[in-house]
Amino acid sequence: MDNLSQYNEVFFEEAQEHLETMETLLLAYDIDAPDMEELNSVFRAAHSIKGGSDIFGFKALTGLTHVMENMLDSARNNELILTTDLITVLLETTDVLKNILSCYREESEIDWEIIEASKARLGATLQEVTGSGERVDALLEEDGEDQGFGFFDNNDDEDEEDQGFGFFEEDFDVVKDSTNEEDVGFGFFDENIGESNETPSEDENIGYGFFNDEPQVETPAQGNIKISLPTDQSTTPKILANKTAPSKTSETKSEASSIRVETNKIDKLVNLVGELVITQSMLNLIGSEVHESIADKMQSALIELERNTREIQEAVMSVRMLPISFVFNRFPRLVRDLSTKLEKKINLVIEGGNTEIDKNLVEKISDPLLHLIRNSVDHGIEMPSKRMEVNKDETGIVKLSAAQRGGEIVITIADDGAGLNRERIIEKALEKEISLPEPLSDNAVWQLIFEAGFSTAAEVTDVSGRGVGMDVVRRNIESLGGRIDITSAAGIGTVFTISLPLTLAILDGMTVEASDQVFIIPLVNIVESIQPIAEQIKRIKGKQLLWVREEYWPLIDIGKTLGGNTTATNLETGIVVLVETSKQRFGLVIDSLLGQQQVVIKNLERHYRRVEGIAGATIMGDGSVALILDVDSMTQFIQLNL
Repeated sequence: MDNLSQYNEVFFEEAQEHLETMETLLLAYDIDAPDMEELNSVFRAAHSIKGGSDIFGFKALTGLTHVMENMLDSARNNELILTTDLITVLLETTDVLKNILSCYREESEIDWEIIEASKARLGATLQEVTGSGERVDALLEEDGEDQGFGFFDNNDDEDEEDQGFGFFEEDFDVVKDSTNEEDVGFGFFDENIGESNETPSEDENIGYGFFNDEPQVETPAQGNIKISLPTDQSTTPKILANKTAPSKTSETKSEASSIRVETNKIDKLVNLVGELVITQSMLNLIGSEVHESIADKMQSALIELERNTREIQEAVMSVRMLPISFVFNRFPRLVRDLSTKLEKKINLVIEGGNTEIDKNLVEKISDPLLHLIRNSVDHGIEMPSKRMEVNKDETGIVKLSAAQRGGEIVITIADDGAGLNRERIIEKALEKEISLPEPLSDNAVWQLIFEAGFSTAAEVTDVSGRGVGMDVVRRNIESLGGRIDITSAAGIGTVFTISLPLTLAILDGMTVEASDQVFIIPLVNIVESIQPIAEQIKRIKGKQLLWVREEYWPLIDIGKTLGGNTTATNLETGIVVLVETSKQRFGLVIDSLLGQQQVVIKNLERHYRRVEGIAGATIMGDGSVALILDVDSMTQFIQLNL
């Protein structure tokens, strides 16, 4: 134990988890009806960070968390009543602790002035609340009696169980929720040593957990993915939104059900599965050419291989999937801070946090959601007085939800605010010299807010109004192969709906041919494929349109637009694939359909350059390269074809 630096990363990850737990529970804390279980959980999280940081020599963390621990201990002993102001300052202190942890992690210089300022802020707020200078001094005292850092706690009170940061956890094989008050350990020395609080002797050779028989159950931290293994008692990830009490730890022991794995290992596994999919496509191609005597056996084996390949792919992709709560859990704090700053009353409701999404999407969807929620809080929800004037509850609602629908993840951000102002948007668009779409439907008007530099804010604030952000939102979502829709009603509210693919690695597509080139159209965009008849082909201003489903569909000739063909495809001999995006519906004119198959997406920009209308490329079974269409961005070609 002379050198614990090799375990720093484990400490950093679990300390980050404890800080996130503290923030979540403090946000959920009801000052009118305090939940002592939640308060104990916050206390234990602070206590764990304090003890662990002292062992590793991270003194900046130790001092500040000890002050927080004193305050929380007084609160749970009913010696101090936590007010809104105290909760706010505790949340601010949590932010400082996150910055300190980041400095230690990146080995950068610690700003001790910020630490002292944070302590002073705690003291000033305590002075206001308690009105007692001596009591404040006692709470800010860092030299407490607890110098054992939880190694040898002898307190038999139930609230004081498991203060050992996991170094000597008595029941290390009990599955624990990351928000549970007992999960305060860093797991370095986990060992089942029975019910005794006595210090184990050297002869017992417990190993201090460096050679654990079983891995600890740990919540995924940044840079890692938690892999859940099948057990009799599986655990379900939980989302904490507004008011969610931590679950009770099961009394029944079970085997550890998760391990921490670096994401680059998962990514490598995903790539290998992708190569397996390509190999399977190659074998299918070869299988169609074998001698008739073994054709049936070969075909049967290929069907079995395809089934197994898909099962492996689904299993590997499930490992890569994370609950979207990893993104959602950061927004309760954002809404609380913004509503306080804007002097509004807002409740954030979160649903569907357990919906799983590709880890890469989790990382990239965060900023768009941040902008949309800020927009709902700032522009959507009215001031309390104005809401009451129109017979609304003075507390506005912002609802963030996620659900899986088919091959997509659908995320909605809804508010019960004033709704979008159609006239104001049109007026601002003309002022910015933005061309107005025809026809000027509500949906077309709402899309104008995504134009670069567009803003209807009366004044620029530190929250919004600079005209940046919403155009980035749409661009980032479309870069993920997704789309965004808006519905709004004056006085009722606005709903932003984001549709994203389940994964960025593999997709199901329709293989088509145009101008002797093979293209892949994502199945999620396809409505249907038809062979047009003469009565369905209409001409308006010299341009061909297709009359299907009681509407006119503009057409894009793939061979002419992307295939390099100089002549248009004859509609009466060709095929039209009807597709839809967030912007509109249109038809893709092709020569023939080749079939449906699963393809591995390869980044085209990394190996070549960005091509308009193309999302990526894939390798076909015969070794050739096929381009995957970006259906959303292909709407730009409609005007060229009309």
